[in-house]
Amino acid sequence: MAAGRTLFPGRLGIHVLVFFLLLDTLSADSSDFCVRAPTAATRVVCQQLRTWDASVRRRLEIISFSSSFHQQSSSSSSSSSSSSSFSASRGTDGHFSQQHSASSSSHQSSSSSSSSASSSSVFVSEVPESPSSDLFHIETNREFSSPNRGAYARPSAHSPTPPERSLEDRNAFHRNASDPFQCMDLHCLCPFLNGTFSRSGDCVASDGSRIGRATRKEYRQMTDTERRRFHEALNRLKINGVFDRFVEAHADSEKSGGAHSGPAFLPWHREFLKRVEIALRLEDASVALPFWDSTMDEGLQRPEDSVLFSDAFVGASDARSGYVRDGPFSSWVTVEARRPIRRQPGVQGRLFMEADVDAVLAQTSAERVMAYTAPQSACARSVDWSCLEYTHGNVHVWVGGDMFTPSTAANDPLFLLHHAFVDLVWEQWRRRHQSARDRELQYPSTPDQDCANAEHASEAPMRPFAPLRNVDGLSNAYTEQLYEYAERPSCARTSADSECQSRYLFCDLSRGLRRCAPKLRDGAPCQEYGNRGCLSGYCNAGLCASTTRRTTVTTRNNSFANLYKSNRPKSTSCFNENECCAVWAAAGECPKNAEYMREWCAASCGLCLPKYDLGVECADRHGYCRTWTSLGECTRNPLWMNENCRRSCGRCALTRRQICVKGSG
Repeated sequence: MAAGRTLFPGRLGIHVLVFFLLLDTLSADSSDFCVRAPTAATRVVCQQLRTWDASVRRRLEIISFSSSFHQQSSSSSSSSSSSSSFSASRGTDGHFSQQHSASSSSHQSSSSSSSSASSSSVFVSEVPESPSSDLFHIETNREFSSPNRGAYARPSAHSPTPPERSLEDRNAFHRNASDPFQCMDLHCLCPFLNGTFSRSGDCVASDGSRIGRATRKEYRQMTDTERRRFHEALNRLKINGVFDRFVEAHADSEKSGGAHSGPAFLPWHREFLKRVEIALRLEDASVALPFWDSTMDEGLQRPEDSVLFSDAFVGASDARSGYVRDGPFSSWVTVEARRPIRRQPGVQGRLFMEADVDAVLAQTSAERVMAYTAPQSACARSVDWSCLEYTHGNVHVWVGGDMFTPSTAANDPLFLLHHAFVDLVWEQWRRRHQSARDRELQYPSTPDQDCANAEHASEAPMRPFAPLRNVDGLSNAYTEQLYEYAERPSCARTSADSECQSRYLFCDLSRGLRRCAPKLRDGAPCQEYGNRGCLSGYCNAGLCASTTRRTTVTTRNNSFANLYKSNRPKSTSCFNENECCAVWAAAGECPKNAEYMREWCAASCGLCLPKYDLGVECADRHGYCRTWTSLGECTRNPLWMNENCRRSCGRCALTRRQICVKGSG
């Protein structure tokens, strides 16, 4: 480079220097902030929120810098026809690469003014998306090479999002009548639910039943039929890929910046739940999203023994691995790792306490409810550790596993039920402290970005739910037009179990209070509660039992392998995850490479007992193979499908050994 010449001349060089210094200091700001949190779990939540916030701020700075960079480059180029322009783009490693592109001075001169006019808003331009790394990459077995290395593919990607317009140009939200997820009333939604309007204005289903608002009940208060239909609809969303796309929307701070770390947290999740519930109702119009009132479980001696974690509800977890081993979601695999859902309840954190709910309901300012949870050091507002975003985070930490981390939490259906309860508490506060008009207008002010990043501004786009803005999430239409909440379970009036209105709940008097509590699953300690506290109806020798005879209880000290002894009933969720598992197992990989094989080759390693014949080379091992094949899963999820839906995927021409062992074909 010639002497005296610099890559970034003048003010542009200063901008570049300041920008990179800012990137280095974003996450370091107020590094000791979370130390002030009152509990270890709250410190974990605090750090997660600040990490999310730092990621969003970094993205916004990239956009702002890119806009300024283009403006400076265009201005510089217009003075000399031979000058080169630079465009900053994000590389695959998250850093910047400098791309030189020759362009005519006349073009850049004409674009300079428009660039200057549009660069005033951080919502104007997006950095072009670079090819993302494969989130489904799986490390192959150390001894054998899989022909489908890293072949997992995410569900069909969203179409590219166009650049956001400046806030001044945005109109108020108007629903798109062709998109059911944008509906804000039953009049819009009814046709999508295959309903028609009667003369009285009701939405009527084809069988003559009335389709109204969804009534969200406590999960344990649903009838067996309601719960079964909810599970079936949710499983259909998982099979057709819709559920996984919701998971991805929640996981990505670049696409959903307002989901955490500030005032938009509550309205963002309200819209998210609304869309999930609409997706469920498109499968079955009678379905409503239930809520999980974890204050009831919190009152138990051991909340992890709640009937919630049983086969009839969200399922129990393996004591060692944390993988969900039974229940309606035991066959689910996560979007990122393509493994079973994982939970580790009770290891740390805590559930909602009634005192947490009372603390929220006692607030009188919207700013203390829709709180600033990841403020910078210059923020003048004090932090309220009892706000909903923090106390809700304690529950995520308590459930553990996938729920522990924001980027994976939505993989677990329990996430939906937990956030429905958060939404219920927020709605109770709104109705207690705000008029109907104030509910739609009182959004915390964000005069600068010291207290919350720009994604949390009231008029900011509620990404990825365009054209909604954050303030649109305050609309009364949600609970007046689309759904309502049933009362929380209570037995304060009579102390009778029947007052809890569920055979899965009982009126617990052990703490001197009348409160509904979930019954205990088999094997749980029941000294404090007696027979009425056990789902089976029997508390024998201090443990809940299915009969009056004492049963053998699986404890947390049992090994993973012991949970799958040969005398167990045959499992409907016992599958290998790779078509080479049988070959690897025959070569002795189960003991030699135990951790990998336990996770991916449970059937071939004898860790569970399948209902199908492992020795049959060409077969469909799952009843949904044909359905999944028609939905394209053989291509999108080839490793699992090639092993378990071999016939439907047309993989029978070669044996597993021919495919998995080099030189054997």
